[in-house]
Order: sequence, then structure tokens, then C-alpha cells
Amino acid sequence: MRSMMTSGFTHILRACRAEHCRAAGSDELIAYLEQRLGIRLGQTTPDGRITLSPIYCVGNCKNGPSVLIDDQCFSGIDAAIERLDLLQ
Repeated sequence: MRSMMTSGFTHILRACRAEHCRAAGSDELIAYLEQRLGIRLGQTTPDGRITLSPIYCVGNCKNGPSVLIDDQCFSGIDAAIERLDLLQ
């Protein structure tokens, strides 16, 4: 796997690891994303299209868990998964 420092990736998914998002299910969302993408946090898919990294609070606590996809915030597990479907 390529590290997130490798250039050439297209999309960056940043999953919130702050306390509120974790309480709202971000650990489960991250596990799902890792399994679906075949990578771990801090890695890039082999094709270089998606990097998955942690972020610590995106300021959207009331709607967590939150994921930033290319700097656009998606709230809730379903919204993040729907957006990922469009990327793949």
C-alpha cells in the first residue's frame, strides 16, 4: 500500500476520530471503510484513487459521525457510504 504522503491520489477521505463521532459510530464506519477499500487509516488504495486518513474533529459534532471527502463534510454513516459509492 502507498502511504498518504505519496502523490497522485485523487480523493481524500478523512474520518473523524473525535469523542462525539466515536460515540456516534465512527469506529464502525472506519472499520467498514477499511474493509471496503482494502486499506487501513493512513493508506492509499493500490490504484492511487482514494486515501483514508483520520481527522480529529471537523466541527460537526451534532451530526456525527462525520467524514470529510475532498474537504466536503458528510454526516452520518449512510451519507458517507453513498458518497463513497459515487467515487468508486
